Amino acid sequence: MKAAQVEHKDTAMLRKHLGNALIAFERAKEWADIGHWLQKVAKILEDFPSPVIPEKLTFAKRLAQCLNPTLPHGIHINALQVYSLVFKNMRQGAKDWSTDLGIYSIGIFPFFQYASFQVKPKILEIYREFYFPLGKQLIPCITGLLISILPGLDEQNEELQKKVFETLDQACECVGRKYFLGALWMAILRNSKVRMAGFKYLHKRVKRMHFDNEEEEEEEGEEEEESQSIPKSSRKIDCLLYTSDAADDLLCVDLGGRRIIKKK
Repeated sequence: MKAAQVEHKDTAMLRKHLGNALIAFERAKEWADIGHWLQKVAKILEDFPSPVIPEKLTFAKRLAQCLNPTLPHGIHINALQVYSLVFKNMRQGAKDWSTDLGIYSIGIFPFFQYASFQVKPKILEIYREFYFPLGKQLIPCITGLLISILPGLDEQNEELQKKVFETLDQACECVGRKYFLGALWMAILRNSKVRMAGFKYLHKRVKRMHFDNEEEEEEEGEEEEESQSIPKSSRKIDCLLYTSDAADDLLCVDLGGRRIIKKK
């Protein structure tokens, strides 16, 4: 009873203070004002750690605006800290908190490719800490997540590129290889901007993506519906490379596909 009363009190106080903060956001005129606003919101979330975020749609919209690529990377880092606090509070108090994940992902997913070198690792940390522990609950947004991460493979910095590869591997483990390959195929097929990066990942990892017969039979027995809806891993790659819709005028993309065929 006491825990319920405390939770109710935190939610009521959060609604009051966060509502005032949302009104104050309208008065922000410079990026420095947004920085102060984010610091204030972070303090509110720390003082009133309620899993229920009031006015979540408006709040998520304001956070997404704070990730505008034209703003300094210091503002982006502060915004990501607020995202982390939101996810932390939601995760602690609600079993089905992932249902609201898409509301906040709308701001984070498209921002990753425009983030600076200092900011990209922060986003990857958020994915690893809050997204991947959800396991197969992440399946509805895995394609969007891959489209967000794949541009990181084009980074010149080897350390960051390595982190992106590792994050993609963790995403594969999170949802399972069948769902991961299906989502990766859809990302490459439908989004030309990540097509070369997708080929690059497959070129590095394709040998590890073939199931042996025993593992595949076991998975098909446990997840019959999944096996019916998603092709076998080797067929996915063949379908991807030979589908005309996946063709690209860029020579580098064509060569990327040929390397995968040769590697098979």
